[in-house]
Amino acid sequence: MRERALHTFTKRKFALKLNSGDEDGGVFPNLYLNVIPNALGKVWVADFTYIRLVDSFAHLAAFLDVCSRKVVGYAISRSFDKSWRWRQ
Repeated sequence: MRERALHTFTKRKFALKLNSGDEDGGVFPNLYLNVIPNALGKVWVADFTYIRLVDSFAHLAAFLDVCSRKVVGYAISRSFDKSWRWRQ
């Protein structure tokens, strides 16, 4: 294969999406403007991730205080709907 300059290609199992916004809603503007907070409770950020379970997935959403870098609130749910129970 090397003598004939032949290469193999593997197909990805998923497509990598680089744009965080969709075509309808677009990308949200950066209201934070990279200002360093000087007091607790001024700036919060959110993160969302999946947790793999034995037979399915769970969804975890968390809010963090930027100044203290601590979790302010979180919610875990097996379904992606509006019935989340937020905890502090």
